[in-house]
Amino acid sequence: MNEPGARGVRRGLTLLLATAVLALATAPGAWAHDQLVGPTPKDKSTVDKPLTEVRFQFSAKVNPSFGVATVTEPDGNRWESGEIKTAGTTLIVPLRPVTKAGGYTVGYRVVSSDGHPITGKIAFEVLPAALAATEPPVTSSAAASSASSSTPVPSSTPAAAPAEDGDTGWITWLVLGAVVLAATVAAAFVLRRVRRP
Repeated sequence: MNEPGARGVRRGLTLLLATAVLALATAPGAWAHDQLVGPTPKDKSTVDKPLTEVRFQFSAKVNPSFGVATVTEPDGNRWESGEIKTAGTTLIVPLRPVTKAGGYTVGYRVVSSDGHPITGKIAFEVLPAALAATEPPVTSSAAASSASSSTPVPSSTPAAAPAEDGDTGWITWLVLGAVVLAATVAAAFVLRRVRRP
């Protein structure tokens, strides 16, 4: 191969390798997983109004069939009620009437639209002002029923801790590995042709 042709091959090889490097550098951002946008109440906030649910808004729709959430107070009592629900990109965790002031922790684990698990937890404090409206007047005839419906039942098992993220992004790295492998094979083929008399 003459010298001008060899220079052209080298330029093409350089461009191919640069493309592979650019794919490695930009793919993680382009293929970013869904994530939590924000909870209600916000993390480390104080609540001074009646609270009937906790909401988590995500960047894309989540699968409610694989959603888990626990709402606990320092004593270990659980306050979530019924099944969690979804509305678009929002996960909704219903609560039993909150009748105790203090700190609450919400742990969650959901599966996003791309099959990636999202886990985490938030904490907030319920102020006494948020309890008055949630506690109906107790009459002598309703004392027993109101006590049984508003008193938290201690959990028989510890609150489930959010599981560690088990998705290592293997699909992303598989594609990137294929790109790099293809670039390497092409480079070896071109160099062999350049060196051939």
